[in-house]
This record gives sequence, structure tokens and C-alpha cells, in this order.
Amino acid sequence: MTYKELLIQKLQNGQMAFREVKDQYRADKDVALAAVKINTLNFLMVDSDLKNDKEFMTEVLKLNKKFVMNIGPTLRNDKDFMLFAIGINPAAEKYVGAALKADKDFAIAAYEKNHLSSDHFDESLKSDEKFVLESLRNGHDGFRFASDEIKNNRAFVKRATSEKGFWLESVGEKLRGDKEIVLAAVKYYAANLKGASDELKDDKDVALAAAKAGSAALSYVSDRLKTDKDVLLAAVSHEDEALLGVSKKMRADKDIALTAIKFNAANMRHVDNTLKSNKQFV
Repeated sequence: MTYKELLIQKLQNGQMAFREVKDQYRADKDVALAAVKINTLNFLMVDSDLKNDKEFMTEVLKLNKKFVMNIGPTLRNDKDFMLFAIGINPAAEKYVGAALKADKDFAIAAYEKNHLSSDHFDESLKSDEKFVLESLRNGHDGFRFASDEIKNNRAFVKRATSEKGFWLESVGEKLRGDKEIVLAAVKYYAANLKGASDELKDDKDVALAAAKAGSAALSYVSDRLKTDKDVLLAAVSHEDEALLGVSKKMRADKDIALTAIKFNAANMRHVDNTLKSNKQFV
């Protein structure tokens, strides 16, 4: 048995404390890892060089995710390791190295893994159209962390409205009052109407486009349009459960009720009771 093996055995048997181990063995990966497995607090006494050892730190984080704050400076710029660390503990994003923060592939992968906070992206990425567009294509709200310049770039925002991560609320205020932009956004996703200006929430063209895209539109149109028959007919003729978003008064409207039932017979259970008791209607 080597001295190292004997040392590990003593640590495991409680015959020796890690603080009693000589410095050269505190820098030994096998001895240090054995000590950390016995008591994770022993990690605080390992040699600092081990905090840059990928294999060692991988095992340490598996034992105690709180040690992300102790990741060494070299590993903080290791793409694979930091993605692993963020996956174990999202707080690891705070310790990503400066070089890695500016890496587009890493930022997108990290965002997919744990929605990396915009506070930890490099500033250069927030103004990078390709990066913002890629994040939108991956289903993330890239405008949430984008620079004001990009949020207010009409041509870019217009191009981005069809991406699955697009969310109207996150773009510039002026563009949320731009009818062409809003129409494009609500046609893709009805709930984007939430981010539209009050004026456009009261615009019948916008309301109709949103209603055809989904019943969520009925939650965000103006009070005036919530009782607009054309808007309601558009909603109930395009989605199974749209009648649930219609007011009780308008559920008693024969045309709206019939349109909803024609689209899905199960909507009969949602029509107003006055119609259900009307023999002519039934």
C-alpha cells in the first residue's frame, strides 16, 4: 500500500482529519476528493490549483452545488464545464469568465439550459442582431435582454415577429404602437396583443387578426371590442375553447353560439342557459 492509499484510508476511517494532511497531499486530486466526499467542507482546505481541475471540480459540484462560487479562473472560461455548472446550479452564471460571456454559442446554450440572466451576458451580445435573432429562433425572448437600439430598430423587429420567441411586450414602446408591427405579431401569437398600445387594442383590424390567431386575444382587446360581434365571431370560429372567453351576455347571442357549436359541438355546454332552454335554438 502506498503512502497516499494509507492516507486516504486514514481519512475514511476517521483516524486523521484533512487539516492534518500535508500541503502536497492537499494538492493531490485523489486525496482531496476522498476528503471532500467524507465532508464537503474539506473542500475549503484543498489546494487552490485543484479548483481549476475540470475532473475534480465536476465531482465537487456533484457533491455540493454551492461551491460554484469557488470555481477557479481557468475553468470559468471553459465552455463545457460552465454549461455543466449552470445545469447543476443556475447561480454559476454569476461566475462565468469574461471571455465566455462574449461567446454567442455559449450564451445561447446557457440560456436554453437555465435562462441565463441578461445581467451576465457580455454587453456586445446585447447589441448583436444575429445573437438576438438566434435566441428568438430557439424560443427565448431575445428582446428582453437586447439593447435599446435593437428594441427600437423597426426593420429588425418587423423581421423578428414570426420567430417563436418573439414577445411584443419586450420591444420599444413606439413600435408597440406601430400597427404593421402589431398586426404581424398578433397574427403569429394572439397573446402578443397584451403588449400593444391601448390605441391598437381598440383597433378592430388588430383585434380581428388577434382573435383569428387565438382566444387569448379576448383578454387583451379594449372593453369596447370585447362585445364586438365580428371580433367574437372570429374568435369562436377559430378555436375550440374560445367561447369561454366571451362574456355571459354575448354567449346568449344566437349567431355567436351557433358559430362556436359548428366549430366544435362541445361548445354547447358553454352557451348561455337562455339559449339552452330555447327549443328553436336547440
